[in-house]
Amino acid sequence: MKRLFTILFKKKQIDISSHVISSITELTLDKFIMCVCDGNLSVLVKDWFLVKEKNVYEAWENIYTEYVNAIEDKEQRYILKLTKEINLLQCKLVMIHSIINTISTEYQLTGKSDEKLLANLKKYINVTGKFDPNDTDGYMRDLELVIANYKRLMTEFQTKKIEYEKLIPKNSKSKVDRKYFDSIITQISKHMKSIVDPKNITVSLFVSMMMDMKTEAERIDKEIKKAKQHGK
Repeated sequence: MKRLFTILFKKKQIDISSHVISSITELTLDKFIMCVCDGNLSVLVKDWFLVKEKNVYEAWENIYTEYVNAIEDKEQRYILKLTKEINLLQCKLVMIHSIINTISTEYQLTGKSDEKLLANLKKYINVTGKFDPNDTDGYMRDLELVIANYKRLMTEFQTKKIEYEKLIPKNSKSKVDRKYFDSIITQISKHMKSIVDPKNITVSLFVSMMMDMKTEAERIDKEIKKAKQHGK
């Protein structure tokens, strides 16, 4: 019986993972850009009925790790890492702010505590209070603690944004936004002598094309320098 349960449990895990995109070999470039630039991780989900939010975050972590390991530019690796952290924090802050407002309003109107909302809040932020609806003063203190944690998270978000802005001046070519990806796609299209459609290529293929273009550019640069040396 125990062996049967183990087999069923493993099967369930496999089924869940098959409903979330979790690799750069499967994820198309257009969806990757949405994740990086907009923080929209919902594009990774094939079927929300079988997927939990933590599965989505885990899938994105794996995708991002694969991408970072595939590129060889250390500066871009750090910029992409910082961009991802900023986007994830922004998503968390939006969710936390919305839940806090709903919890506070509902308690003031009904005097009741929504356990489902509290459980959801715990996914995004540390919640230590009991939130006993029968203890008004205690409930408000618990809520104030959550708001304090929210503010700390907001400070972390602002700190990372400041760091990002110092690294990437406005209109910089290194800025990881849609213009950055548009620029790379245009360069690759010229290199390949064919229009590259983000909807029709995977992230892994995009990286391969990008690295091939970089290698070719370095080869040409070396030949030019060599020719100049011989021309002296």
